[in-house]
Amino acid sequence: MPTRATSRDGQLRITRVTMNDSGIYECTASNNVGIDAHDTIEVLVQANQYGAHEPCDFVFLAAPWVDSVYTYMPVRLDQDINLTCKYNAEPSPQVDWIYNGFTINFSDDKFKGLIQYAARRDNYSESILAIENIKEDNFGDYTCRIANNLGIKEKTIYVSGRPGPPHLNASGIRLSWSVHSMDPVIEYQILYRFSNDDTWQQFKSIRANKEEQDGDIWSGSEDLVWLRPGLEYELQMKARNTLGWGSLARSYVIMKIPPFDNVTSDNESNHKYTKYICVNEVCVLADSVLLSDFLVQLFESHSSHFLFIIIHISLKLVTFNIDFSLIISIESSALFEISVCK
Repeated sequence: MPTRATSRDGQLRITRVTMNDSGIYECTASNNVGIDAHDTIEVLVQANQYGAHEPCDFVFLAAPWVDSVYTYMPVRLDQDINLTCKYNAEPSPQVDWIYNGFTINFSDDKFKGLIQYAARRDNYSESILAIENIKEDNFGDYTCRIANNLGIKEKTIYVSGRPGPPHLNASGIRLSWSVHSMDPVIEYQILYRFSNDDTWQQFKSIRANKEEQDGDIWSGSEDLVWLRPGLEYELQMKARNTLGWGSLARSYVIMKIPPFDNVTSDNESNHKYTKYICVNEVCVLADSVLLSDFLVQLFESHSSHFLFIIIHISLKLVTFNIDFSLIISIESSALFEISVCK
């Protein structure tokens, strides 16, 4: 470090700069809690017209960086909003806003009602995109792109009146979530798949409860007792309000369902049964309340396959799969009657 350099409040000041001061400078920030943060900047000192031995001007070269408070912004129809990204770079960068992959041309009638302006702060700049009287046609991805000859950086903000991507958490067999939505959430849809599958399966719908609302945040939880024990699932979710279904969570969660802990052994009494019914990868205890709810969900998910099922159960464990027909396999001796009307 040059002897003429002083550091204060996160700023490095070098007086009477010479060409020998050119190089890479590193800044380290620490709060004695987490891991120290590091960043570097390249300083290039350019000689003035009087030669290299005289004090001269200097230029900081910095690749762009860009950040935004939001990745998703919930809105109401006819609302006015501002999308803001903060950035810095040297040489001074070009700033563009991109809507769903297309650079916004503010003179185009297609983008009427969109205004861009800028503000300079102490050590960064802000680009603000104002959208007036927002409509459904304005929903989508808005990307702030910062570019100079040292690189390009982008930050995307998703704007919609539909529910945002849920934040998911799995603990045991309980799935918890929170969702941003300006309008009331009506229902949630849980989706599942195995780790080697590409397609999400829709099964469980959950009605939203107004007591779960905190401002524009809607939250809830569900014990997934209907997933098949002993298997590992990837879980996703989306939410619906009056404008329609929102996007899926940005990251799915993994849940491993414990195996059955009350399956009786073969030498135990024939009157002791573990009453589970499993359809594909989804299970339910075969009591009257859970079974009736399970069959309602089953009909909603497979309404194109059959009209209704009548089941009489005296079993240990029964598993069957649905794919335009019923394939029944019984893992132990059981009485099982099923009537299907297609």
